[in-house]
Amino acid sequence: MANKTFDDLPRSEQEDFRTVCLDAGLAPDAFTVSYTEDLVGADDVKVLEREVMVSFGNITRGYTAGNGTHWTVDFEDDVKSHVFV
Repeated sequence: MANKTFDDLPRSEQEDFRTVCLDAGLAPDAFTVSYTEDLVGADDVKVLEREVMVSFGNITRGYTAGNGTHWTVDFEDDVKSHVFV
């Protein structure tokens, strides 16, 4: 599993992340976003597992993503709960 950066995420996820930040009055560039992903499973049944890490200052949160999950929804919940302040 190689670490990937925000720019490697699908464009729709990048846009969702930026929208959440801007709606909350936060600068998207103030965050560091990275992730790892891997295909796991047996033989012909593989599932994409992705773990997205979002850091803001000394606060880091991890979000499970991949195969239709929307980590940006969980990120938005944390933003609304003032986790990143």
